[in-house]
Amino acid sequence: MAQELGKNLTITGVLPSFKILASDNDSIKIALVEQVNSIASYLIESPEEDEYQHCLSTILPILNEFLYDKSEKVKKKAVKALVEFCDLLTPQDRGDYILKFMLELAHEEDDERARVTALQILNKVAGKLDVELCEKFIVKEIKSLAIDPFPLVRKSVASNLSNVCKSITRDWFLHEIFPLLSALGKDKEDEVRNS
Repeated sequence: MAQELGKNLTITGVLPSFKILASDNDSIKIALVEQVNSIASYLIESPEEDEYQHCLSTILPILNEFLYDKSEKVKKKAVKALVEFCDLLTPQDRGDYILKFMLELAHEEDDERARVTALQILNKVAGKLDVELCEKFIVKEIKSLAIDPFPLVRKSVASNLSNVCKSITRDWFLHEIFPLLSALGKDKEDEVRNS
């Protein structure tokens, strides 16, 4: 559809309608999330900075908002879309936007499900981020969440380390992650130890 309309009409007509649709019912939100990356890919395929900025300013806030949605289906689709959208961003913007959103989500003290979602995304995008960002921010956040009072969060830490471990240096793994794995293996909760 966006290609038939052209880039200018997509930017002036379609992208603003996303903001309206983002407040609709769950099935509309899911349909919207399923379309954002194809439209963003179309707009970003050329090196026009203006088109890129329109995608950042319209699509990213909507995906971020959906990560907090009450509907698990909407959240799940938003996670998938955000991880795919990450591929369209510059390395700098991956750190500036995606990592920032994930750290905010991971700091939701009253919502352990938000922290679990953050861990899932951090694991999925770790390989798309600079090693230094992974080591300084993602590993630090994972270590913090590994001592979360909720077993669900600690279990999620244990089960969302694979890509993070591949995205850091051996020294960081040995000094930061390995002791964390050892501690999780001795957790008082069976579900954490067994994950």
